Amino acid sequence: MELVEQWMNDKNKAYWNCWQCLNGDYTEGTWSWVLFWTADEVDTTYESGLAGSEIECKLCIKEEIIRRLKKEGLL
Repeated sequence: MELVEQWMNDKNKAYWNCWQCLNGDYTEGTWSWVLFWTADEVDTTYESGLAGSEIECKLCIKEEIIRRLKKEGLL
C-alpha cells in the first residue's frame, strides 16, 4: 500500500480534500470529500462522495486511488 500513500501525498498525481457539511442540506455529522486526478494532462477528472466522518472520507479516497492504480496496472 506504499504506492497508495505516495499518490495520496503527491499533489502532482492527486489532490484531495474533505470537510464537514455544516449547512442544513445534509444530515448532521455528514462529511464530503473530493479527489482530483492532477496527473491527467488533458482533462482533470475527479471523484467525490459523502461519508460519516473524516476518517471514512480518507478511506473512500484511498479506495478510489486503489481502483485507479489497478485500472492502470500499477497494483
